[in-house]
Amino acid sequence: MLVLIAAAAPLVWSFPEFPALELHPARMPSAFSLLIFTLALASIVAHLLKRNLRADSGEARISAINVVLLSFIAFCAASCIDSISRWDSAIEMVNTLSFCTAFIIASSVRAEWALAFLLAISIGGYVESLIALREYCASYAAGLKDWRAFGTFQNPNLLGGYMAMCLPVVLALALHFKRASFKFVCWVASLLIALALIVSGSKGAFVALLFAMVAFGWLSLRQFRSWRVSVLSLAVGLMLIALVASIPTLRHRIVTAFSEQAHSWLFRLFVWRAALSITAAHPINGTGIGTFHLAYPRFTQVGPTFMAHNAFLQIASECGIAALLSFAIFIWLCLLRSARSISACKDEYHWLRAGSICGCISFVMHNLVDCTWYVPASRLAFALLLACSAAGCMEQSESMSKQHASRDEGDLGLTEVRLPVPIVVRNGVVIGIVIALFTCAFISLSHTVAALHALNGRNSKSALSAVEAFERAIAWEPFNARHRIALANACLALAMRNDGAVLRRSLREALTAIKLQPMRGANYHTLARAYAALGERSKAIEAYRLALKVNPHDTLAMIELGRMLELMGKSGEAVEMYERILSLMRSPYGRYRAVDAPTDINAVTAAVNLASLKLRSGCTMGELLQLKGDLELATGLGEEYLGFFHPQMGDIVRLTLDEAKHQLSLAYAYLSVVSGRLGQAEQSARAKRRALELNPDISKLDLGVGN
Repeated sequence: MLVLIAAAAPLVWSFPEFPALELHPARMPSAFSLLIFTLALASIVAHLLKRNLRADSGEARISAINVVLLSFIAFCAASCIDSISRWDSAIEMVNTLSFCTAFIIASSVRAEWALAFLLAISIGGYVESLIALREYCASYAAGLKDWRAFGTFQNPNLLGGYMAMCLPVVLALALHFKRASFKFVCWVASLLIALALIVSGSKGAFVALLFAMVAFGWLSLRQFRSWRVSVLSLAVGLMLIALVASIPTLRHRIVTAFSEQAHSWLFRLFVWRAALSITAAHPINGTGIGTFHLAYPRFTQVGPTFMAHNAFLQIASECGIAALLSFAIFIWLCLLRSARSISACKDEYHWLRAGSICGCISFVMHNLVDCTWYVPASRLAFALLLACSAAGCMEQSESMSKQHASRDEGDLGLTEVRLPVPIVVRNGVVIGIVIALFTCAFISLSHTVAALHALNGRNSKSALSAVEAFERAIAWEPFNARHRIALANACLALAMRNDGAVLRRSLREALTAIKLQPMRGANYHTLARAYAALGERSKAIEAYRLALKVNPHDTLAMIELGRMLELMGKSGEAVEMYERILSLMRSPYGRYRAVDAPTDINAVTAAVNLASLKLRSGCTMGELLQLKGDLELATGLGEEYLGFFHPQMGDIVRLTLDEAKHQLSLAYAYLSVVSGRLGQAEQSARAKRRALELNPDISKLDLGVGN
């Protein structure tokens, strides 16, 4: 069963836990975790039936790897105690336990299954490479020559990370098999996986693979005395570099890495700096596993991101320094044990061990610049590779383990220690494990079913049916603040006729959501809208100010707060709010962002509202020049925003673009007015033409100022 899950994982469970992605529940990490826990429970039941709960005492096998892994689990669980969002922490804790469960299952099976695990990972990578290459060819034929393939993954970097982990494994299989037909299939799969990695355009994955290939060559030369394989590893590395030079996607990425895309690396540096700041502020327990996206806004100087782009820094910021150290030691002990087993046992599995080690090295190196650790498919593959490289599943027989046990005694406790365990203690531990697995399975099931109801609510065409769907989601997952906020928004949409009871319910749900998840700025937006619908504008303003305390870069809150201040006649404070947004655009927040993130379109709205207020109240020549600079900044950002999207992104994007074009046309119209007042007739005419291109009806709108 685990073999089938590993083969299907990159095709089905290739997205991290992103609530905003609106995945089908079957593709969510919780659905993957549910399968793993179900498999673990079935394995325990089968084991108990086989042993028939004999009344004799048993033995407990304890190794340093197991102790460190349990320590990592304990530190992660401890971070849930004072988490800034306990339910988010519970969900991510369950997902992390699925990794540990998969590792334990894989490390306990016999040698024959190790080959099956590696074959499953290779088959999944091979099929994924075909999907990615087909996508790239179709995009290239459509004229998108700089397209970065992402296959079934959320983004190209995640695809590249998975391909970089698979390639050493497939190469190891090619060297392991003796039949020429099997070797040929593996070489072809290796080439396709390498091509898929290249068309993903992931610089981090490419560098991680180079590290893995260097390790592969070193193991071949040092341990196996194989010059041929060392030369092969060098040839693979040179082939990859040659392919990079020939394929536009990655060549363009490399060339622009230190020019127009330099902001991508600078953005990551700022994100890492924020992660270190979070760790320094919460060194013991972190902010709670799974809560980086909630803590990040208060510590950053740049735009939003859900991940830290460094899995190890994210673990430290969420779970504390001790959790990071235990996780790093766990990986080190696994790789160390595998390296020593290669030296001690020259059996038929040595190439598979080498491929597993190099796949793990690729995973670790890539997670220094990205977060494939949080993708179920990558996480499962890593667990299987660690188990195959470090645990006993590759030992030819129990006798061989005993033969070499004496050599490893005292080596950091890498050998297993067997302790007699009374039957009562053994059964108590088994019952405890079963209860824990049932609890994790239930949490995964409730999260998955609730996500299905929430998805139905978001796709519902009527507010009433949306309310009913979100109520069902809350029944399954009462501590998830996002379902309560969604219900509050649905109630606001339902209460268009100022139904006081429905509005008060919306307010209650928003307050409950904030109590469950106080560090998410969007929760305060809904609270503010509920207060505004009830006519309590002063409380609505206070809610928006609370949102800005949680997230000082929340430009949407600034826009809505500015509009609310305008309604209350506080134009001066509204002007300050709009100017604050535009000053953010000139700061690192506006200059550095992720490559796959659009510009902040709220800057265009802020410039339009600012121009409307200033032109109506009258401006000096200096103020007009400053306003012209603000509008030019906003129109530039708006054009970048429009260029970020393309028609293949669907109807939702088209609706977003329509609103963006409307706001951008207003910005150009105001720029035309301001340029005219400054005596710049040519620039005024050019801005007016662009406004009419974006919105032919712009001339019919009353801007509230003279032309």
